[in-house]
Amino acid sequence: MFNRIYKKNINLLLDSGRTKAGDKNNNMNKLLERGIIKNLPKKWNDQQEAEILLLRSSGLNTFEIAERVNRSEISVNLKLKRLTKKDGSYNVKHVLDKYNTNKLFLDCIKPASVLDLFSGDSWYKGKVKRLVTCDINKKFNVDFSMPAFDLLCKYNLEKQKFDLIDLDPFGSAIEEFHLAIRLATKGIIITLGELGHKRWKRYDYVGRWYGITTYEDFTSENIFKELQRIASCHKKELTLVFKKDYNRISRVWCSIKPLKIDVWANDKEKK
Repeated sequence: MFNRIYKKNINLLLDSGRTKAGDKNNNMNKLLERGIIKNLPKKWNDQQEAEILLLRSSGLNTFEIAERVNRSEISVNLKLKRLTKKDGSYNVKHVLDKYNTNKLFLDCIKPASVLDLFSGDSWYKGKVKRLVTCDINKKFNVDFSMPAFDLLCKYNLEKQKFDLIDLDPFGSAIEEFHLAIRLATKGIIITLGELGHKRWKRYDYVGRWYGITTYEDFTSENIFKELQRIASCHKKELTLVFKKDYNRISRVWCSIKPLKIDVWANDKEKK
């Protein structure tokens, strides 16, 4: 009985973030009635959105902005991310550095084919002989408007290979990495968006995927070690070429070569 009620409330919480405005309000009202949430979230209007953008441009941090506009720091942080992603100004410095490092990496491994997942308007256009792009957002002109995971399933079935695969989501790409490492032959790039959970000391996701359960262990180095271990399961040796740690996000550029496994190693050691 408890599990049924718990699941129903969780589904309402999830639905409140992805349904139409009317349905979302109904779901939030139900959660308020049941005591799952204490208050209904305050709606943002255009004037308030403009105000927090102005405050951010004046140099205030999210905590200071939250105090000024009488909202929670989490609410302000999420709204600023959404607004700056809309106008293309989100993490501009990190994006420029990412592209410069991409260029250096292309010079290192010289790929002829690239699979660019979560690609948006792909940076790789005109830079390689064969480029396949994929983004679930239909506003972009890509080869496949579908989830990256689904496309990787398709290519695994077809046994297709790419010299380089780039995984650049806003969140985590660990589920896609398990499939992508099987297809990449020369290199793989992955953005470690799960590091954003560190600020809130959330270990549920990284604990499940990486075995990380403490703040001290929650590092890009430990995440990369797990990526190396996963790659070795597929007889791939992952070597770190570049690693960049930005503001609550990291990105790793890795070369790949076949991993030679001596199946008789244990017997030799015994002798």
